[in-house]
Amino acid sequence: MNAAAAGIHVGGVAASATGPRVNVRRLQLAILWTVGFAGAFVRFEPAPYDGLIVFATFAFALTGLKLRPGHIPLVLLMIGTSIAYGVSVLPVLDKPDTLKWSAVSAFLALSSIFFALALAEDTERRLNVLIGGYIASATIAAVIAAASWFHAIPNADFFLWVGRARGTFKDPNVFGPFMVLPCVVVAGRLLAGQYRSLIFSTGLLGLMCLAVLLTFSRGAWGHLAVAIMLMAFFNFLTAQSNKERTRIVCLAALGAVAATLALLLVLSIGSVGSMFSERAELVQGYDAGPQGRFGRYIPGFLLMLEHPLGIGPLQFTHYFPEDPHNSFLDAFVAGGWLGGVTHFTLMAMTLLFGLRHVFIRTPWQRTYIAVFATFAAELGESIIIDVQHWRHFYLLIGVLWGLIALARSGVAPGENAPYNPPRRSVAQPG
Repeated sequence: MNAAAAGIHVGGVAASATGPRVNVRRLQLAILWTVGFAGAFVRFEPAPYDGLIVFATFAFALTGLKLRPGHIPLVLLMIGTSIAYGVSVLPVLDKPDTLKWSAVSAFLALSSIFFALALAEDTERRLNVLIGGYIASATIAAVIAAASWFHAIPNADFFLWVGRARGTFKDPNVFGPFMVLPCVVVAGRLLAGQYRSLIFSTGLLGLMCLAVLLTFSRGAWGHLAVAIMLMAFFNFLTAQSNKERTRIVCLAALGAVAATLALLLVLSIGSVGSMFSERAELVQGYDAGPQGRFGRYIPGFLLMLEHPLGIGPLQFTHYFPEDPHNSFLDAFVAGGWLGGVTHFTLMAMTLLFGLRHVFIRTPWQRTYIAVFATFAAELGESIIIDVQHWRHFYLLIGVLWGLIALARSGVAPGENAPYNPPRRSVAQPG
């Protein structure tokens, strides 16, 4: 009997030939859950999330990260963008934080590539634990945000910014969009008719939506509303029976009524209602005028026509009163024409390829729809706010490209083995 059949005894403990594989797989799942969980705690930089991404990349690389043909556009465009930022920063290296900005951009590009490659194997389990960790951290952040806004915890002001909830983030305008994906995932479960967890899911969704409301971020409000509507729409289109479509319509209508009533109830609280009235105006004072948020878009792009290599990261305020507040403009500012074109191309390809793969039947289709709906809504938000350094935005991109690459490779769900040790180098073509 050979050693593989009999088992290998190490330190008096029998370890079968498949034992180490199971341990590696479980370790990888634990790492992914921890990465997802760390995403909410970014009050200080570098954040724990950043170190975990580096650790996870090395840990997965040791057992093999599979590069598929469908990953190549993402990898090339992320490399192109990073090169553009690296070239553009050279003339302004002596300016504060410019090198740091470029380094963070390259790191976030790496994070999206990591997620895309990691999801090429054991996809369903890895996706579930990653999203599970994300939802767990979002739940904690939502509790902190709501409790601090109503001053139900000590040192509540630490978690607020000028009267707006920011939870475990530095900025309420980032905290709000971060909460959108878990809201959409939980709302999708309710539309799927998972009645056993109805009370829990409804309460969790209500808590997280309350946290988004208390950020008083117009972008986050719109992001959440559009993402949930897109998710419901795509679930309706991909439903496999009229009965399922009827359930989606009925539950969506019931949810809209319940959300409206809950919103009216919360707004009846004087302090919430007054803040909401102030923030709900479509155009704030800093948005209007020739030098306002919207007024500087056109002159900003015209300025970039005169600077093929860009003016360097964080230099826009030397020409205008404030930052670009537009991710596409910021890409041209920080990376020149190359940076702007590669950023636009990446966003367009992610949106178009992502939309196509919404309709591909997979075990993770419902989760994919939630991620795509969140990305599409956030891409719209990026027109009025700079999302270049939002960690969760790169997570969304990486997850989408990971699942897109898997579908484009022609691998059926049943062929996506739980764990397959590498035969060659760390990155092997699929």
